[in-house]
Amino acid sequence: MIHRFLLAAALLAANFSNSSYASIDSEALSELVTKRYGGDKLVQLNQLWLRDRYIRIDKEQSFYPGIEEAKNNDAELLIDFQQQKMALRYQGEHDQQAFYQHQLLNEKGAYSLDDNTKEFSVIKRGFSNIAGGLPYRMDIFWAKLISLYPDKLSNIQEQSYYAKDGYQANFAAAGFSGLSFNISLAGDIVSLTVDGRKQQFQFDHHQITHGLRFAEQLLVVAGGNIRNVSVKRELLAAKVPDEVFELPTSYKAAKAVAQVMPQEMQIQKLAEGVYHVGKSVGFSLFVEVGDSFYGVGGYQGLGERFKALQAKLKSDKPLAYQIVSHHHYDHLGGMQEAADLGATFIGSAKALEVVDSLLSSKLPKSRYQSFVEQKSVAEGKLLLAEFENPHVANHIVTLLPKDKILFAEDLYFSLEASGVPEAEARHFSLATWLKDKGVIIDRFAAGHSVRILSAEEFSSSLSQAKKSLTCPDLWKICRSN
Repeated sequence: MIHRFLLAAALLAANFSNSSYASIDSEALSELVTKRYGGDKLVQLNQLWLRDRYIRIDKEQSFYPGIEEAKNNDAELLIDFQQQKMALRYQGEHDQQAFYQHQLLNEKGAYSLDDNTKEFSVIKRGFSNIAGGLPYRMDIFWAKLISLYPDKLSNIQEQSYYAKDGYQANFAAAGFSGLSFNISLAGDIVSLTVDGRKQQFQFDHHQITHGLRFAEQLLVVAGGNIRNVSVKRELLAAKVPDEVFELPTSYKAAKAVAQVMPQEMQIQKLAEGVYHVGKSVGFSLFVEVGDSFYGVGGYQGLGERFKALQAKLKSDKPLAYQIVSHHHYDHLGGMQEAADLGATFIGSAKALEVVDSLLSSKLPKSRYQSFVEQKSVAEGKLLLAEFENPHVANHIVTLLPKDKILFAEDLYFSLEASGVPEAEARHFSLATWLKDKGVIIDRFAAGHSVRILSAEEFSSSLSQAKKSLTCPDLWKICRSN
């Protein structure tokens, strides 16, 4: 079964073709799916407890540039269809450590729970987004919704999928929209495409569990590439304990913290010719040198940020150089904009290879300048240095020695208006590195926040390290379980 999946990804595109067989309306298609997934059992089904363990193939956020990494993910999805309640329990990997996510939706509201601190926060979520993308992975979830809302099926067409006859239909219900299903003639949901996600969910090896049908294998494909592969998928139960949807009585409301994510463009002058520019969670540092600018901070919207600075300064000086801090795709979102502005890229050789692969057209080699360990640029105003840390290899930080400013992406930042942020492993690595190098920094500017941390705030954060997380005892997805 998985071999067919791999072949599908290798072909880079789904094999659709029009066929000629009996047409079907929405009521009949809903009945077909309902019968296939359990008939009366599906109709009478009010609750589900599902588990999905899978390996995510990660290239966009990998530790080493250009290397695909296999990252373990495990999740439980608990659903009450009648009362539209849902609970998500999730365990993933980040910076080579496990992290957990626990969210609830009940008749009182939506909540995010921290099971280590025994606190909860109220969040703005509904049935269609409380569990993120996890429902898209569950074919029986959609079979139940199709049985409930047959009139929400539309644009039904006869279409074969990988040489097997079937139907294609759009669906929108219960807050979900932009869904397109491929359904076999027998009634199996074999694929789901979601508008805006650029992914296709391919279901296979359907089995009967608790009298209900469920695909035991799932492959997620994006751009013709395998993004994740199922390891173990289970329909654990067709009944869920009511307490899983309730806030534990011992949990307390987390202290509200004011966050700063300005929606209007912010321009802060940090020193003569040095500007921190951006909005929301995307910021760049632009340094004026002679008749041009150097930029660092490659989040999407780089062009907008630079043009806002030009307008503020009433300057037509170009962006001559763009420093690439690391290869993570979110921080390369503005590289096409930098290329269009005529910038030459500076960074590690591996990161520049990734940039080159993402641009719409190839640039001459003269537009790339790589270095190893460190490089002084901008007439000595900027010192670029490689710094390996738990987050990413070949990470480049930008120092302004004279002004005692450091700009970095993903190494530290705070979205809180005040207070001291909690330190992670990467914070400690940076603090050690700065000490070993004998570098003194007064201000820490970041690519993800408008707030500039002082030396005192950065130092104080080291005394408030994030505590190691543990998996809640009753979760099925805990590694020990």
